[in-house]
This record gives sequence, C-alpha cells and structure tokens, in this order.
Amino acid sequence: MGTKEKESDERLGDLLIRRRMIKPEQLDKAVQCQVLFGGRLGTNLLELGFITENKLRRVLEEKYKLHSVTRADLKNISREVINLVPRDLADKHKLIPVRVKDDAMEVAMLDPTRESAVSALHEITSLKVVPVIALELDVYWALEKYYALKREARYLNLDRWLEHQRQGELKKQQKREGLRVNPGQDITSVEGVPKNIEDFWDRVGRTSHPEYLLPRVLADLNAAGSRKEIGRVILDFAALYFKRTVLFVVNEDMLFGWDGRGEGIDSRVALAIMLPLTRRSVFKTVVETGAYFLGPIPDSQINRRFLAGLGPAWPKTALLLPLLISGKVVAILYADMGDKKEVAIQLPPMQTVLASAAMAFQRLILKSKSENPAAPA
Repeated sequence: MGTKEKESDERLGDLLIRRRMIKPEQLDKAVQCQVLFGGRLGTNLLELGFITENKLRRVLEEKYKLHSVTRADLKNISREVINLVPRDLADKHKLIPVRVKDDAMEVAMLDPTRESAVSALHEITSLKVVPVIALELDVYWALEKYYALKREARYLNLDRWLEHQRQGELKKQQKREGLRVNPGQDITSVEGVPKNIEDFWDRVGRTSHPEYLLPRVLADLNAAGSRKEIGRVILDFAALYFKRTVLFVVNEDMLFGWDGRGEGIDSRVALAIMLPLTRRSVFKTVVETGAYFLGPIPDSQINRRFLAGLGPAWPKTALLLPLLISGKVVAILYADMGDKKEVAIQLPPMQTVLASAAMAFQRLILKSKSENPAAPA
C-alpha cells in the first residue's frame, strides 16, 4: 500500500556521520539529549544546532527512499483532505494528509515505516496511501493547525529559534541578490508562535497515585526501560508527600515542563510551561548551584508568573530538587503543599529517588548509544 516493509538498515546517526554532516561526539550528545528530553533524534540535533532542517530532510529521504515535505507544503491543506482522516487517528500515528490525486492520498508521517498506520488509513479512506517524510517539528505544527492538538512548549521554542535562522538566511540571500531588506521587519513573528516568553505566558494563561514504598520505587527505577517510566515513578512517589509536583527538564538555557501531579496539575498544564534560565528565578539558582532549594519562593518576575500558572493557591514554602548527571543539572522536581501549610522536610527519601533516577537515565543513555544509537529517527 505504498510503504516500505522496513526502514533502511543504516541508522540515521551512522548515515549522518558517514555523510560527514555531524561528528561522532555530536551524535553522542544528541543521543543523550534524546534519552533525557524525548523526541526524535533529528529534533534533538536541530535543537543543538548540529544540523539544518534542509540537511535533515535530505538525509531522511536517503534513509527511507521517500520524498519529504516542508512546512510550506503543509500550510494550505484543504479542509476536505483533512476531514478524510479522523483527529484521533492523526494524533495516534502523528500524521497529516497532504493531498489527494486520483485514487491516492499523500500522507506526511513521523514514521513512514509504520504499517499499522498505513493499513488504518487505507481502511478508512479506501485510497492508496503514499507516505512522505516530514520533520517532527512540522508534523506537530500541522497537528495543532488542523486538528487543534496543542504542541509542547519545547516545540514552540524550537520553532521560534529556527524562524530566526530562516529569516537570517533569507536576509543573506536578499543581500547577495541585491534585494532591499526592510530593517524594520519583525523576524521573531511566527504564525501561532509567541514573540517572546512574556507573550507565551499571556497566551497559555495560568493555568490516584499507587502507594509506593521507597524500596519498591528504587526497584522500579532500576527496571525502568524508558524516559516516560522514570518520570512516572518520580512523580508518583513525590505525590505521596506533596499536594502539587511538577517535573521539569533543563535544555540549554530553557526549562520545559515535562509532567505533573496534584491539585490543578496534569501533563497538559506541565507541558505548557516554558521558563528562561537567563533571567533571575529560583530555577536559575538551582541550575547554577546544583543544590536543592527549600523555603518561600523569592519575588521575581519569572517566579511570580510560574506560581500564577499553578493556580490560585500560592505556596508558603516550596521544595526544588535537582537531578544531576555528570555534575550537570538535567531536570528539576518542584513540589509544594499549596497554600495550606509549609512543606514538610522529606529531603532524604526524595534525594535518594532522584539519585536513583539519575542512574536510570545513565543506563538508558549507555544502552541507546551501544545498542541503537539512532532510534527512533
């Protein structure tokens, strides 16, 4: 039905190195980020600035022997075509119908080798399915545009950064061709994307756990086989002690919400949080010192906006615990008791859990590098 039975035997990372598009040490860094932050390997390479969008598309075309589509190809898809694919199916398989010609439907897919997705599309539409490659960033953008499936703050931030790059390249091209560049052009404006962190907060608004004992938690972390499992175990244990908990990941100079538990907190709320680590905040202090914080949250613009985002219950005290790998803070656990009472001292068990989680992440990183360094692509 228009797709390959299996992907190219050569892994994406190996192909990129063979093509001299990235260096081995850059691949190692991207694999580590993929384990810690999730997402496709290509997305992590883009975030690290190790590859451009165009180069990534070209190498994915070579790997899968398929054509690719760009953001421009996805901007004006007809509603008639979109309506051919139900929202839940598009979300489940991360795909976008692009166009229909005769009895064939071209579909942009995150994973063009997924036979189950192709079969489901054919069964629903009775059309021949022609998979094409799209970057993860573009698929999530299109899912939000056409199916109202909100993107994580991480992808909003990457989109904005890449738009700076695109506009910079456009200006260089215009200069080479002798075209006039409007000095007042706003290069930070992207359709549906905030111009800055303040605009982001204005747009998104402020918006039964298992009874683990510590030995069971440590055993679960030791057996965890994915980033998602590690995060779940940390939050489930923290929810035993605290009314509200949010787990964050540190990615360069930004802090991204990952998941959360408690009053008014869920993964949707957590994923909408994006905080700069370049401005004064309690999170910046934890990242810079690598030490935990316990006490009233200091008054600063970023701290106020973060707390407002958690809801009307402003905490008397809060606990922030860093998760360190190789001496670097890669995640932060935030916890409080709402406005009811101060945080009880639960440092020893929580520190033990985060130390065990760090070891679990390190095992995943080593496993990913040694067994399957480029999957998923």
